[in-house]
Amino acid sequence: MSGFSLLEMAVVLVIVGLLGALLWQMLPRLQSASSPEPGAVVQLRVASDALVGFALAHSRLPCPDVDGDGLEDCAATAEVGRLPQRTLGQMFPRPLRYGVSRSATSDLTVLSNRFVPNIPGIVPAPQLNGLDLCIGLRTAQSSLVAGVVVGPRAVRSAFALADSGAADASGDGDLFDGLDSGTSFAAPGTPLTASFDDYTAAVGFGELAQRLNCLGRLAAVNGAARAAVAARDLYDLAAFYKDFRHFANTGTRVVDITEAELAVGLAGADVALAAAQLALQVAGLAEAIGSGNAPGAAVLAAIGTGSAAVGVADAAVNLAFAIDDRDAAYEAKDLAQQQDDAASVTKANYQLWANNARDRARAEDALGLIE
Repeated sequence: MSGFSLLEMAVVLVIVGLLGALLWQMLPRLQSASSPEPGAVVQLRVASDALVGFALAHSRLPCPDVDGDGLEDCAATAEVGRLPQRTLGQMFPRPLRYGVSRSATSDLTVLSNRFVPNIPGIVPAPQLNGLDLCIGLRTAQSSLVAGVVVGPRAVRSAFALADSGAADASGDGDLFDGLDSGTSFAAPGTPLTASFDDYTAAVGFGELAQRLNCLGRLAAVNGAARAAVAARDLYDLAAFYKDFRHFANTGTRVVDITEAELAVGLAGADVALAAAQLALQVAGLAEAIGSGNAPGAAVLAAIGTGSAAVGVADAAVNLAFAIDDRDAAYEAKDLAQQQDDAASVTKANYQLWANNARDRARAEDALGLIE
């Protein structure tokens, strides 16, 4: 009798192993396909996404619908009601119960100016956008009383949703069962029983902040604000340097020139006086020599004339030095003026940089949650 050879048997085993591995990989998908998610779960997920989309578009969460017309009722102070489907523009086959955090310190349905970045310059009009909602979420998360109560442990959430299921399982005349029939919500994933057939969903403050990308946007705005503050500090330093440069150089050099001009004038006057003294001595010497009867006086006049000539020479030298000092003072003033002009240019550049950084920070703040 003939049978499988060892080679044929090995090939068959390999094929069987590959088929087994493939079946093992496909088994979870086959199980998922055979047991799809309940429609209520899908409905709650779509509703949750619609609420997040509303928050992105309006920088707040909608108020509950308390009169059943499908529109939010913000005039009422109710924290729990029906999901305002018409306000969201998303219709569902069954009414959904909806609760949202509306505490006094962090009412997530109210758009208020909660976030004011430290941007230098004139304080602009408040930028009311999603960043204010992010701060509201942070405030609510740190609060002990804010939030919708979910589950028997009273977990606080930003908003919660409940689908009543197909029937009134509890038989009390209210389609919503258990905690869903009061002011709180059952915990998501609560097992279905003969007296409870609701499906619930809840989104916490941190989860909603993450879905809105609050951390990234707040970091971007605060980073731009800090850059604007740094640019402003550099401008203030440049302005101080420019003023100090003007005082220490240009202002001082003007004083030096004034003193130098005065020194030149004084030196010129000294020369004139020395020249007049010399002329008087020469005249006296000529008179003494012409008289011929006063040799002593002639000698004294000659000595005085020589001394006056030396005085003229000294005065001329002093005048030359004074003129050199004056010219040096003018050159120093020109150099100081160049330095002052350069400092003015630097100041203007830093001012432009600071203004641009401030405008970028304001524009970043105005974007809100838009990236």
